[in-house]
Amino acid sequence: MVIYILIGIAVLVGLGMVVSREFRSKVLQLLRITSNNALDKATTAHARNKDRLKQLQSQLPAKRERVAHVMSLASKKQRELNTATQQRDKLKSEYLTAKSMTASEETLSAIAQQYSAAKERVTSLEQQLQESKNQSVEAQKSLDDVITELQSMAHMVEDQAGKAELAEAYRDSAKTRQEINDMKSGIGDMSDDFKATDQALDEARNLDELSQGSKTDRERENIARKSKSDQARADLEADLDK
Repeated sequence: MVIYILIGIAVLVGLGMVVSREFRSKVLQLLRITSNNALDKATTAHARNKDRLKQLQSQLPAKRERVAHVMSLASKKQRELNTATQQRDKLKSEYLTAKSMTASEETLSAIAQQYSAAKERVTSLEQQLQESKNQSVEAQKSLDDVITELQSMAHMVEDQAGKAELAEAYRDSAKTRQEINDMKSGIGDMSDDFKATDQALDEARNLDELSQGSKTDRERENIARKSKSDQARADLEADLDK
């Protein structure tokens, strides 16, 4: 009943009904706590960790692509630096050649300005290359660390699977033991009823015996019955002698 009420409130909140921000926050918090508790009870700790590991492992391909991109950036910067270095050295050689051939000051100044810009470009690319290499190393280390940790977690999850099976065996054993104890209790109840039946039979026999009169009356009746039987035999024996 409570869950239906919560769902109804959640629908109202989701539809944007006029509710206070505090009320909305409390409802969402209650739904989150209630649903989380229900989900936790519906699964085992091992199953949740196994699912978490699977979800984390599924993120590895994307992480590898990012690290590969960082690594490729370092290679790109190295190629750019090689090209810039060649351009700088080419301008340096061009300046020396122009100077040896007594080129005009305007020409020498133009080459010198280009050389200065090329030199700055080389310096900038050297810094970029170093930083990209550092980032590449850090990215690879981070990826290696998380892979190692996930492998460790995978071994732990595998080990926990055995422990989960053992825990289930303990639960089955305890349940079976309790059921056996309940069966023994039932057997004990049957024994009590057996005794009650025996007692009822004894009481019925005693009642039947008591219905035949007192002990003295029964003894006298038995004597009379025996005497009558003895007399009948005596009469028969007498008739046989005639």
